[in-house]
This record gives sequence, C-alpha cells and structure tokens, in this order.
Amino acid sequence: MKHPSKPKTVPAAADAADPDFAEILLNALPFVMSEELDKVRGYVERGRRFASADSAALKDAWVETLAKLPPDPVDPDLRLALDDIGAELQLRGEEPPAERAEAELDAFVRSVDALVADAIKTDPAAWDRHNAELTRDIQQFIQQKRRGN
Repeated sequence: MKHPSKPKTVPAAADAADPDFAEILLNALPFVMSEELDKVRGYVERGRRFASADSAALKDAWVETLAKLPPDPVDPDLRLALDDIGAELQLRGEEPPAERAEAELDAFVRSVDALVADAIKTDPAAWDRHNAELTRDIQQFIQQKRRGN
C-alpha cells in the first residue's frame, strides 16, 4: 500500500485529523478483522446456508472450494462460498483447515500475485486507484474507531 499524497488544497487543520501512514499501518489488521466480522454478519443475515453441515464436511468443502479458485481468484460465487464456509466454522469456534490446504493456498496466492502483476502492468493507474481506495477505507475505519462506532 502506497502512502497517498494529500491534495494541496486540504487545509492544515484537516490534515491534523487525518490518520497518518503509521496509524494506517497500525490499523490494517484491525480493519481486516472488521471486514471478516462483516462477512460473518452477512452470512448470518443470508440464513447460514451451511448450518446443518457437520464440521468435517465443511472443512473438506473449504479445501475443495479453495482448490477451485486459482483459475479465477476473484470468482464471486467461489469467493462467497469460501467466505460462508469460513464464517460457519468461525461461528462454531473452529478454523478452516489451512494446514491441510498448503498446496491449495500456495496455488491461490500465486494466482492472486499473477492477477495483481498483470493488473499493474496493464493499468498502473488502476492499481494506484485501488491502493487509494483501500487507504480511504482504512482511514474511514480509523475515524469510526475514534468516534466510538
């Protein structure tokens, strides 16, 4: 994540309220954790489609779904299934079986890396926009924390 430059038209008083790069980095993990909680909340709101599955079957399904992602790591249906399975496991106090899925995780990471490298090469400005959007999301998260939301 690149440190976004501030527009020159922003008054100095507004700058003081904005999180600095160090604060953004410190809040990256809490932001990700908050995003994960949002996924669990969304899963529950959609009706917990995996609630009746036993944990062993869920863990198998998580590995199988992860294995299907590398050709298209942003496939919305597969990503939702993976998130929902993970949410159901989290609600049960269990973790996805990452230790059983090392090869699948490696393949997924490689596919995401290739997708990012291609995106940067194809449209570097888009990559900068995505970084700026992520930084803005984390800044909003920090502002909400400061307000106690």
